[in-house]
Amino acid sequence: MPNNQKSGCWLRSLLFALACFALAAYNISRWQNIALPAKVTVVLLLGLGLLFLIPTFFVLGFKFFRVWLKKRGGPMGQALASALDASDKQKELKQKLYGTMHQYRTATEDDFTGLDRNFYDQTQQDLAAAGFRQLGDKINTTLKDVGQFSPVIRVMVAAPEGQPGTTVVGLYDMSAWPAGKGKFKGVVELQSEFTDGTFLVTNNLGKEVGQVPPEIVRHFHPQDTTHRVLIDLHEQEKAALMAAKPDRHCLMIATLEEAIASDQRQFALKQKFQIQPPPRKNALAAMAQAQQQAAERKAKREAARGPDFLTGTGKPGPVLPLMIMPEEPADDLAANYDNLTMKEVIATAKAETAARDARRMQRLPIGASRLGGLPDLPPHESWPTHDGKKIPLLAQLDLAEFASDETAELLPAEGSLLVFGHIQKEPYPLVIRHITDPHAALLRAAQPAEDDIWPDWTDERVYHVVPVQSALHAASDRSHAKSDAKPRSAGHLLGIPAKIDGTAGDFAEYRNLSGDDWITLLTLHSVGSMQWSDAGLLYILIRRSHLQQRDFSRAFAVICSA
Repeated sequence: MPNNQKSGCWLRSLLFALACFALAAYNISRWQNIALPAKVTVVLLLGLGLLFLIPTFFVLGFKFFRVWLKKRGGPMGQALASALDASDKQKELKQKLYGTMHQYRTATEDDFTGLDRNFYDQTQQDLAAAGFRQLGDKINTTLKDVGQFSPVIRVMVAAPEGQPGTTVVGLYDMSAWPAGKGKFKGVVELQSEFTDGTFLVTNNLGKEVGQVPPEIVRHFHPQDTTHRVLIDLHEQEKAALMAAKPDRHCLMIATLEEAIASDQRQFALKQKFQIQPPPRKNALAAMAQAQQQAAERKAKREAARGPDFLTGTGKPGPVLPLMIMPEEPADDLAANYDNLTMKEVIATAKAETAARDARRMQRLPIGASRLGGLPDLPPHESWPTHDGKKIPLLAQLDLAEFASDETAELLPAEGSLLVFGHIQKEPYPLVIRHITDPHAALLRAAQPAEDDIWPDWTDERVYHVVPVQSALHAASDRSHAKSDAKPRSAGHLLGIPAKIDGTAGDFAEYRNLSGDDWITLLTLHSVGSMQWSDAGLLYILIRRSHLQQRDFSRAFAVICSA
């Protein structure tokens, strides 16, 4: 309910209470001369007046309470007062946004300032190739008047020149939207209006924004959904809606003015829904409906991935364990910490660890599999960097050790797989390289200066060296180690995430990435100086199709920990 209506409610209650008190006061002044029924009426008027004063007491009391919170409530009270003020501003903004019909004007060149003009022009070319023609550029003046972000909307229609169409598309750049915090970029939104007053909207916003009335059917798809896929999805849903109701047809749009009129009819539905929301439902009924909607969303996700993700396009590869090679006894840290201060203990342990890693690196042949340490690179390739600093090496794996008939479809049979990652703040910068040069042609990188390489979230820069080998080699070749200790796992190539963590598809969906073909490329345990949160796991995810094409550019990393 708007604020002015709320004010009117308690003001009317106050006036009615004052009228009751005035009548009662008049009769009290004549108390000795009035009959018993009149005296009873006076008492009733006083009680009624007090009853109608309650809204006034509540409103004024609440206002005084908010003033007290700001001045005497301390940090918690001030935070609560700020939250209440923000709620009032949100209600006021809602009234401004939905109180009047939105108006539009034709956009000018100045309206494109701060927007990605290349997005508009390139997307227009792509859609023109798909049979769309431009109707014009518009801008929402109502949003601008109330100080809201209002990008230019380029309007196109799926129809030849001079002909009407049933699908209108709006292109708008949301990268500069302050409330979006950089999460939204170029948006492509398709819209169709039906003769029964309903609408179908399909876009690539990635996640649902706001609520709309049931007359508007909206579908949100990931931001990386291609224009062709969006068009196909919209047309399929449009056909399904018309098939479900034979007397429902699409309205034809031929001009920018007709497209704006359609937008305003859609806004009228939103306006009625926002200003006069539907009556509250029974709590149990609302809970049951929410559970049903959640089950429908889950079923839709599972249907998109296929009946079983293990047999779909995201079928994972076999589990290829990375076994930690047993170390020689000389690698034990032998420093005597007696009579040392804590600072000296830390310095001594750090020096011993560095010396141990140096010994390990000297013993490891060029190209050998390991976690951490320094990478072995061809002379023509440099250590990958991000924002001017080197990215720590997570793993270097000799793929020949892991080659088999089972892996032939996914992994190269030879060469080295190098995985670099700056695991500090999501999204983690990640570089994966497949080195095809023979080991004899590789050079071991020099130890970088501390300021020349990024630290991870635990301040580790060059991770401790952990030599690893395939399970097959660990079982058959133990001649390199003098220890009788059995090898333990440091993670695995391919395979699937731990059951408690979900699936590769779950991780991708969480990041609004489309498709059901995500699989695990590499899983690393918390070993050596690698600590993934609280002794958790680091997963490297990639699309199965990209792995087959040796395209590692769009892989991403995620940490899971109990």
